[in-house]
Parts: sequence; C-alpha cells; structure tokens
Amino acid sequence: MEIENALKLSKPRIEQVDSEKVRLCCDVLEGDASHPLYYETDKEFEKYLCYERADSFVLAVFPYALREGLDIVCDAPVTESLLHNVNVVLIPLLVRNDHRLEREIKVVAKTENTPIEGKEVGTGVSLGVDSFYTIKEKMEVEQEAFKLTHLLYTSSKPVKHESEERKLEAKKVAELLGFPMVLITTNSREEFEVGHGLGHPYTNLSAVYALRKLFRIYYYATSYDVSKFTLLDNSTRDPDYYLVLVMYALSTPGLSFYMSGYILRNQKVKAIADWEIAQKYLRVCLADVKNCGVSKKCKRTLLELDMLGKLENFRESFDIDYYLENRLWYFKESFRPFIRNYIDTSFVKPMHDYFWEKEPELMKKAQRLAVEEAAHETTKKENVRKRKLMKYDMLGKLAELRPSEVEHYLANRVMYFKRLVLKPENHLTKPMHDYFWEREPELMKQAEILASKEIEQEKIEEEKARQTELTKAENARKRKLMKFDMLGRLDELNASDVEHYLANKVLYFKRLILKPEHHLMKPMYDYFWEKEPELMKQAKILLTKDKAKEENALKRKLMKFDMQGRLDELNSSKVEHYLANKPLYFKRLILKPEHHLMKPMYDYFLEKEPELMKQAKTLLSKEKAKEENALKRKLMEFDMQGRLDELNPSKVEHYLSNKPLYFKRLILKPEHHLMKPMYDYFWEKEPELMKQAEVLVKKKGKEKSQAESMKRFTPTRIYRKLTQKNHN
Repeated sequence: MEIENALKLSKPRIEQVDSEKVRLCCDVLEGDASHPLYYETDKEFEKYLCYERADSFVLAVFPYALREGLDIVCDAPVTESLLHNVNVVLIPLLVRNDHRLEREIKVVAKTENTPIEGKEVGTGVSLGVDSFYTIKEKMEVEQEAFKLTHLLYTSSKPVKHESEERKLEAKKVAELLGFPMVLITTNSREEFEVGHGLGHPYTNLSAVYALRKLFRIYYYATSYDVSKFTLLDNSTRDPDYYLVLVMYALSTPGLSFYMSGYILRNQKVKAIADWEIAQKYLRVCLADVKNCGVSKKCKRTLLELDMLGKLENFRESFDIDYYLENRLWYFKESFRPFIRNYIDTSFVKPMHDYFWEKEPELMKKAQRLAVEEAAHETTKKENVRKRKLMKYDMLGKLAELRPSEVEHYLANRVMYFKRLVLKPENHLTKPMHDYFWEREPELMKQAEILASKEIEQEKIEEEKARQTELTKAENARKRKLMKFDMLGRLDELNASDVEHYLANKVLYFKRLILKPEHHLMKPMYDYFWEKEPELMKQAKILLTKDKAKEENALKRKLMKFDMQGRLDELNSSKVEHYLANKPLYFKRLILKPEHHLMKPMYDYFLEKEPELMKQAKTLLSKEKAKEENALKRKLMEFDMQGRLDELNPSKVEHYLSNKPLYFKRLILKPEHHLMKPMYDYFWEKEPELMKQAEVLVKKKGKEKSQAESMKRFTPTRIYRKLTQKNHN
C-alpha cells in the first residue's frame, strides 16, 4: 500500500568517486523532489560501509521527518532492534513531550537481525573540550575491550567551522596519539537541514552506522551531565538534554553507544588543561577554523581557563593577550545567559561563583555594563517593532500583521507617534512623520506634548544621575579623609580638606554610624569608637535628628499632597501606608497647630476629617503619658543606681523636690517587673517618703470613689427617689 506524506529511501549502494574515495549512496524521495544522500570516505574503508541496510540513512533523515510529520519508508531492510527502538520507544516519547511535533511518525521497512560484527572502539575527534576529554578518558580505561582504537571525523558541508585545515589538524592529533582516523563526509545536513544544534547526534551516529562493519563500541561526547535530562520541548532543545535516551534507542546487538563526559564542563577543562596535545590543538570555535576568541564557546573556554589559572598553557590555541586586555568585556558577556534567562546556566555558574568571590569589583562593573547593554538591545528591538507597525499602517497593510499587536497599536497610536516626533529627520521615520502629520495631526500634536514631557523627565533623570555621581565622589572623599586619619597619614592630603575634616569630624562620622557593617566602613567604625567615643556619640545623635527631620518632611508632604488632591503623584507604597495610618500622621498637626507649615493642614483636616483628628489627639495624649511615665521610671532607676548626675539637672531638681509624687507609681504597681526592684529599694531606703506616697494614692482613690458616687446622684435620680419616698 502506497503511504502518503513519507520520505522514501532507495536501497543503499556504493559508488566510486575516484581512485581514492568511495561513497555509500541513497536516493530520498520527498513528493516529486529527489535528494541524493551520501557518506564519502577513503577507499581503504570501503569494506566497512554497510550497504545491505538502510540504518544510516534512516537516522540521517530522522530529525527532519519527525519535525515535518513524515513517515520514513525504506526499500532496504532495517536492523530489527533499531526499528523497534525507534518506532516503539524513541518516537512516542519525543512526540508526547513536545506539542510542536504533530504526529507519531513510523519507520516502515522489512527487518533484518543477522549480526554485523565490527571489532573497533571509536569516538569523534572534533577537537573541542568534550572531544578531548572523551579521548583522554577512553585511552586510559582499565578494561581492554573498552579501550579506544579509532577516531572518527564526521564532516558535513553547512557547518562553518569545518574546513580542510580543521580536518588536517584532527588527522595530526590522531597521528600524535597513535590512532587511525576515519574521515567521513556527508551531505545529510545540507539536504535535510534542521540545524547542527538540534540534530547533531543523529547525523554523527548515522555516520557510525554507515561504517557499521568497523565499530562495535562508539563513545559519544556529551556537553551536559545526566542530571539535566529532559524530554520537554525536545524539538527546540539540544539533544544532549536527552542523549541518554538516544544512546539506548540507537544501540543494537553488535553496536553499542555510550555517553561520555557527563560531568561539569569546567571539570573537563581542568582534566585536559595540562595535556600538551589539547593545549596546542584545542578548537572550540564554531565560527572560524581557529579559535576566534569572541564566539560563545571561545568566551566560555577562556573564562574557564582563567578561573583555573591555565591561560598561559593555551597560547597556541587562543590569543591570550587579547583576552587579558579585554577581561571586562568577557566578564560582561558571561552575564548574558542570566540576563536573557537562558534555560541552562550551568556552564557559566561555576565561573560566576568563583569570580564573584575573587574579583567582586570587576564583576559588579561587568554586571552593570551587561544590564545597560541588554536594556539598549531591548529598546532597539522595541523601536524596530514600532516602526514596522507604523510603516504597515502608512502602507495600509496592517492586516498582514499579528492581530494582537495591531490592536495594541491602534489603541495607543499616540504613544507610537512619540518616536516620530522625537526623531523627525531620521531617514527611517521621516516618511512616516510627514504622512501622519498630514493624516492624523491631532494625534501627532498629542504625541508632541508627550514627547516634550518625556524629554523633561529625561533631563530630571540625568540631573539625578549627575547628583548621584557627585554624592558618590563626595562620600569617597570623606572615606579617604577618615581612612588617612585612622592610618595617621592626614599630612599627605590637601591641607584645606584636612582642616575642614578636623573642624567637622562629627559630620564625617555620621557616615560610619549609618553603615557600620559596610566592608569599607567597618575598620574605621571600630577604630573611632575606641579612639573618639564622644564624637561618635554626637554623630549618632545628629544622625537620629536627621532621620527624624526626613521622616517629618515626608509626613508633611503626604498630608500636603492629600490636602491638594495630588496623592497619585507620590510613591504608591508610601501613600498606601499614609491612608491606612492617617491618625499617626495627624499627630504632628495636633502637636504644632500654629506652626506656619502645619496651620493650613491643621485647619483643613479639622474641618474635613474631625474624627481622625480626635483619634490623633487621643494618641498624642497617650504617647505623652507614656513618655512621662518612662521619664519618671528613669529618674527613680538612676536614683537607685546613684547616677542622677548623668541626667538633666532641671528634671533631677523637680524629682528631688517631689519624690512622693514619683513614688506613687511604685505604690500603684508594686509587682510590675520594671517597678519591683525600685519598690523594694525605696521602702528600705526612704520608707517615710514611700508612706507619704501611699497616703497620696489612698487619698486619690478616695476622691475618685466620691466622684463616682456623685455621678450616681444626678438631679433626676434624686427627684425620683424623693417622689418614691412620698408615695410610700
């Protein structure tokens, strides 16, 4: 039965290219189009080419067929276990874990299970980190049957970094190691392109299947450790994420595939860093034959070598001087995976952890540059998108674009037109600027107003940034003066700066009080607390006053903006706190009702929110009572400790003249944990005064009781009582 929507593979055949080269060929029909596929190798390896089965070509077209939803129909048989594993294990698992794969395709072929016995053990020689690590590891395995015997270089035309020079270097490495190297070239990636990063294991292992009669074991170097295994969204991921499944599915009796190198990449680099062959021939670059030094893999490898202290070992492979001159740029680039939310950051995380510990200042600078660059790139992309929408609007082609984007554009045209107003002479925006001024003048005028506001805001932000930089410079100057004072080196600094510092030390020390644990402040903070404690105390008092001033200014601003109906202009979290705690803010108005800044607000809120103002008054009274009680306790406590000379003389004088009034608090709460020690002390030391206090408390209690009684004898109650008596 004819199967529609299928790739049809002819029987493989061997063709002579010339006296030195042979090809294993197969014609693949896709509809009316014919794709001639081949694997080309040296004539000495012709006897190892497997033309009896379609195995290699099935794997070559598999990634393409899976994405396109095409079955694979073969004229030649396929190894029975391979057909079973692909149809029953691999395809269902891949399709069920990726919504982009529309259907479970089938490989349709007769089966063959006659053993094909290769004898050799091979691995790839791409000259990358994973490749060198695998070669080194498998050269040294204990079991003789698993030791490496051959190297395989698979070349495919569309991959940029592959060239005659790279092949010659691979051959040289094989000779130095004493291994025969098989060079095999295929056009499968050219005919059925899915991208090297998405199809590499199938292409590379299909080449092993082409040489099925040579190999019995093949090691495939992986970039990821097995803990990263996932099948989710597999059509858009590197197959290394699920390589363990591919290795299982493609292994058959007589040909076993094993993963190699499933440890962290920096550990692999460490393992090969002292190997002379790797130092000379390491080629990680996918952009050039030699290591360009700026591609993704080059940057990563240089940073890893830097972390390991092995840069000098690799001068024959990389331009180390260029790297050292541009370390900041490389560090900035290392932030790219984190800022752009890459799926996997495990390659760079060990380096980040290391350099954050060893070179935090350089990392901070690099991070700042990376964030700025990412923001610039995002803005650039957004501007391109906006220009496209306006251009398509001008051309009457909006229907060709995504409906959700068009809907947003039509609802916010003024925001889009801002760009035209800001850059009217730009060659990309000029035609649209002129067009929309003619067609939509009202919207362009609104855009002009918005643009002017934006320019004004930018100026404000620039000024803020400038002030921030000035503040940073000033703080650095102050730190330097305090540091040189601590080190006894003030004579090395500008005389006028030193003079000002010595006359205003308290103001300088405020910074130490503000950030005592900061790594730059901590040594000075500890030093000056020991050497100049009085000045540090004064600095602490000043800082407390400054904070209180700032807090009061913020409270006034919130109440003022509330009075003016402008709260929406302020920080939302501050406003939220204000609205939830108005009585606490209004206390300030109750405290200073006649103050020129408070008076307008006091009158306004007394009229508009009288209940909240009453609550504020009650709160203030309670706070004053608390403060008064705390002061009384402090005076009695310091009296008990013999430290009254440390307190305000006028307060002490009033206390000494009115001790019984103060002791009343002890009589009222003798068991309170704060009062008990003083209560016992003063009964022992000043019993007469305590007795007077006791009398005062009883007298006040009696007066209170009489007052309560009087409340019960209101005129109405007296009248009722007399009326009832007369009636009786």
